[in-house]
Amino acid sequence: MSHKKINIDVDKILKELVKSSNFNYQRAKALRIKDRETYDKSKEIKNMRKKLGTQSFGQYLAKQLKIDKK
Repeated sequence: MSHKKINIDVDKILKELVKSSNFNYQRAKALRIKDRETYDKSKEIKNMRKKLGTQSFGQYLAKQLKIDKK
């Protein structure tokens, strides 16, 4: 009788388990699936707020507002 080795990728299983039980991850995933464009835009604005100063961020928002109105 021959013995078969079973390969179990523990890291992959743990990552999937964490993703499926992580409330914040599931919420973000659901929001992105529901309305991808709005989610991506809000994420970009959030990142730019961290990067830019107050005046530059105001100019960035004004530019985005003009683009959205078109």
